[in-house]
Amino acid sequence: MNGEVFETLGDAIQAAAATGGTVRLLSNANNAGVAVAEGSEFVLDLNGYELHMEGPGAGSQGTETIGLQLLKNSTVIIKNGYIDFQEGSPDHPLKMGIQNYSNLTLDNVKVSGGPTITYVVSNNFGDVVFKNGTTITPTGDNVAFDVWYGMAAVYDDGVNVTIADNSVQINGKVEFGKHRRASAEGFAEHASLTAPSDMDLNISVLTPPCAWTDNGNDTKTFRYQLV
Repeated sequence: MNGEVFETLGDAIQAAAATGGTVRLLSNANNAGVAVAEGSEFVLDLNGYELHMEGPGAGSQGTETIGLQLLKNSTVIIKNGYIDFQEGSPDHPLKMGIQNYSNLTLDNVKVSGGPTITYVVSNNFGDVVFKNGTTITPTGDNVAFDVWYGMAAVYDDGVNVTIADNSVQINGKVEFGKHRRASAEGFAEHASLTAPSDMDLNISVLTPPCAWTDNGNDTKTFRYQLV
């Protein structure tokens, strides 16, 4: 950002987020978990390098187990590189890669999670786009990404995930569901997953019934079906 060099990713993001700036990696890097404040706007340009995230993680007090926590009313673009989320030390484990409440775009990013990372990208709010060769890879039976609606009333405006093109690879299962506090009507209207019509995804439906709808423009959208 303006040629300034920061020692930690968190410091760089905090400076860039205030002005809508860009954080650019200058080499492969290791970093502890980072929480991005509500209302932030920035680009994280991995610049072809590898970012290895490990514990201690970010998160609420007592649950600091998140690699990147992106809070609501933020606009975040992550592009051009590789992010790997690993456990870290036994005293400071990571259990989730990206916990997202922001308007997030992953553009030409390979994101992977180690054995303890139960969700590589967890989407709880906002408009999310995966595009341009982005790849999401969990370990084993862990979740590549989810679409999870209504965790709290402040998130009832919804979460929508779009896989923009067939160059995107989702190498693991996808979860789609809602919190028990949220209404079925809100879930049907305000949560969706859109993908290319010919893309196969391994979707685990946590709140049935859900189905694909053909949009007539070579895309399809997965939603909860009111009955």
